[in-house]
Amino acid sequence: CLNYVASATPADLLAAARAWERWCAPPRRKAPRQDKIGDRALRVGFVSGDFKRHAVGYFVTGALEHVDRERIEVHCFSTATTSDALTETIRGFAFRWHDISTTSDDHAFDLVRNVGIDLLVDMSGYTAGSRLPLFALKPAPVQAAWIGYFGSTGLSTIDWFIADGRLIPDGAERWFSEKVIRLPKSEEHT
Repeated sequence: CLNYVASATPADLLAAARAWERWCAPPRRKAPRQDKIGDRALRVGFVSGDFKRHAVGYFVTGALEHVDRERIEVHCFSTATTSDALTETIRGFAFRWHDISTTSDDHAFDLVRNVGIDLLVDMSGYTAGSRLPLFALKPAPVQAAWIGYFGSTGLSTIDWFIADGRLIPDGAERWFSEKVIRLPKSEEHT
């Protein structure tokens, strides 16, 4: 809710996100070693409650339609309890669709590990459908945050925050616990 408090500073937002990890996040689980990627496709998992008629759903559809399926195996982990026509479109881009809406974080951890996800991407942050407790368990060797929430998760288990220069201007990286990686040329298409 601090995002809507005019007096809240970026430092306040980061402090609150880091406090959530200290107070609420489950302890990180030790995960078995991940197999080497080698010649197989990179397994990327996207976790969201917004694989539907929602800004995130429209945005991710535009991105997924350009994925090289020979090099990247897309797994969608849906936390939504409803679906619509856009859900079905997104489902069509996925190598596998996983409904984790009623799955515990421990079981979702096991699922992510058993599938062998190399990169797990949070697309909810502190919004509806969030599974940040799952990300706190660190089921994937590399984890990132992307569209869906515009601030830091504060989690030490999320390695990267994917953004552009509009979302995170130069110098604003200090307000993120994640390392900021900027998508090239994304501002040309907005």
